[in-house]
Amino acid sequence: MRRVKDPANNDSVQLHAAIWEVVAKRVPRIGTFRREAVSTNLGMDGLGLDSVQALEVLITLEDRFGVRITPEWIEDHALTIASLADLVRSETSEAR
Repeated sequence: MRRVKDPANNDSVQLHAAIWEVVAKRVPRIGTFRREAVSTNLGMDGLGLDSVQALEVLITLEDRFGVRITPEWIEDHALTIASLADLVRSETSEAR
């Protein structure tokens, strides 16, 4: 899987699409990226990820973007494409 070198320089749509791609590999039925869905919960009440799929997505995002997603972050945030993109942006801007 390709690693995004500097996601903070990507515009929001590109970063959202990159995260969507990771999610879609676990839940192919969600199809191609839709901008209006970036605020939809990734869980069963939204895009349909079960807990194992959600964990796989988070691990993949950590590897791909070089970020750390802590249990505390997960408890404090809705799991959405937008919230994950915000995390990636903040983590990568702090690393500079």
